[in-house]
Amino acid sequence: MLTMIESARHVCKVIHDAGYEAYFVGGCVRDTLLGRSPKDIDIASSAKPEDIARIFSTSTFAGKSFGVSRVRHEDYEFEVATFRSDGEYSDGRRPDSVTYATLEEDVMRRDFTMNALMMHPITGEIIDLVGGKTDIAAKIVRTVGDPLERFKEDKLRMLRAVRFATTLGFQISPGTADAIIKMSDQISFVSKERITQELFKAIGHNVAITFRHLSALKLSKHLFTEGEKLGSVRWILREKVYDDFHKFDEKVRFAIGCSHIIFTLLLSDDGVKSFLKNDLMLSNEQLRIIEVFNRSYVEICDHSYQISRLNKVLYGEYGKEIFLSIRSLISPGYKESISRIILESLVNPIDKSIIPNGHHFISRGLEVGPAIGTAILNAEYAVYGRRAKTTEEAIEAGIKAAHAICGEKKTK
Repeated sequence: MLTMIESARHVCKVIHDAGYEAYFVGGCVRDTLLGRSPKDIDIASSAKPEDIARIFSTSTFAGKSFGVSRVRHEDYEFEVATFRSDGEYSDGRRPDSVTYATLEEDVMRRDFTMNALMMHPITGEIIDLVGGKTDIAAKIVRTVGDPLERFKEDKLRMLRAVRFATTLGFQISPGTADAIIKMSDQISFVSKERITQELFKAIGHNVAITFRHLSALKLSKHLFTEGEKLGSVRWILREKVYDDFHKFDEKVRFAIGCSHIIFTLLLSDDGVKSFLKNDLMLSNEQLRIIEVFNRSYVEICDHSYQISRLNKVLYGEYGKEIFLSIRSLISPGYKESISRIILESLVNPIDKSIIPNGHHFISRGLEVGPAIGTAILNAEYAVYGRRAKTTEEAIEAGIKAAHAICGEKKTK
């Protein structure tokens, strides 16, 4: 079975053999120069969509009006885009028209120099017409040509600059940064869905660096209801703690970032709702995961040394990730306490299967209602606090609490 790059080379060779140019382009070239494995490979070619359709009978159009086709080879699918130049961007997002053009013209329409490199698929030769290799070596995000023109074409590019700077550890060039500051108020014209997609990647990588850039570029006040407040936080002090989270799922990393924003700013309930539901366009699943983190953070901080409550969080959904992420926000003494709990859980794990459910308590005579909930909760705390070693002991702890709190009558 061929690898992705071998399949992409095969596609380019077939195009070459048909008499056309074909190169790897964009992020895959950038990532290769950075020593990273590309997640996908895009191809730029002198072949037009109808040429690609003739060469590859199974190809499909991804956007014929923009000269983009999809070609599948073995287990991989590649976008093949015809060299083009773009017309006016009247909607600030897409060109009104495109014209098939030369390789040189195609390069000059692209957003940033690091994304405007082309690579010969066989020889590995890099075609660099805009200084992209130099900028990558210097870790600089710089637009191709006039930054104001690039951002007027697609205003989301301002956030893409932040995302690349955050995820790659680059700095934004002074000219590019000045243009973003001048146009920062126009980010509000971009749809929240597109904004959230970019912020998902940036915040999920490192929320501290993301907001340092957003604040410096005057974007945060136009993106968030609490923008001025977000911009005033000294996020730079917490940047390095996020290096430990890269092994987590991207949804979890994003939840950590959002929860740290809420936790750091001490947002009110209304502030939290505004940030999550108005400023960002999140899926129900994303909202659910963030809610798990927020609820757990409150549980930990409101009951800092109650082992039962801490263990309930640790053994709950995303427990390990929650513990590791909150350690970056709390005092050194509390960090030691959490570290001890994690170590004990590894050496002497708690058996969650002994926690009783409602049926256990109903069978012991508790009436359906608040007493059942109280009994279950306190039975959980007895198990997580290591006071109950069996289901029977947990049931007794739950019943005792129900009697004390709810005044439940004596059970069987």
